[in-house]
Amino acid sequence: MLIFGGGDKIDIADKGEVRLTARKSGRFAGFLMATSRDNTETFTIKSDRVSQLLGTIYIPNATLELETAGRVAQDSAWSVIVARTVTLRKDPILVINKNYAGSGVPVPEGVGPNRSMPALTQ
Repeated sequence: MLIFGGGDKIDIADKGEVRLTARKSGRFAGFLMATSRDNTETFTIKSDRVSQLLGTIYIPNATLELETAGRVAQDSAWSVIVARTVTLRKDPILVINKNYAGSGVPVPEGVGPNRSMPALTQ
């Protein structure tokens, strides 16, 4: 679980290799990343070697920016993104799967399997 304060952010550089899985139990089960509500930073992924982001990315007042021509999160059983803005640059392929039951990682209440298909919402 990655927890970021008001002015914190993450920048995954061009060659960064990432495979992250959320907690399976405890207080933050199902969460992969979270910020405080006053965080308005930009969380950047520039690498095409980010193959797994299994869990919920909760950055409600921040921006998630993908700047790569590659695939992102393709090996994740499921992903949920709660962000003020999701920006895609260089034509990335952001994979949002919904195999909630098959991962062993619980879905936080209020997100995930209450929809039949992955969805972008405002």
